[in-house]
Amino acid sequence: MMHYTSWNLAWALLSGMLNALGAWALFAALKNGGNASIVAPLTAPYPLVVIALVPLVLRESVTRLQFVGVASARIAVVLLSI
Repeated sequence: MMHYTSWNLAWALLSGMLNALGAWALFAALKNGGNASIVAPLTAPYPLVVIALVPLVLRESVTRLQFVGVASARIAVVLLSI
């Protein structure tokens, strides 16, 4: 049997709650008349939050390739909103 610390379980619970909140926001946007071709790509870059938090939480550095990916995703979001 696996044993997890309360710290690990708290992170897992927080992750699940935020994932559910993101799904709820996606479906709420679609229900309120949002075009799927606009709403889905705007909610898809949720890994940007992970990349932003990695240096703070895990003390890891963001690579140049990851930074280029974040910049590309932000440009895509702006272009889709035009």
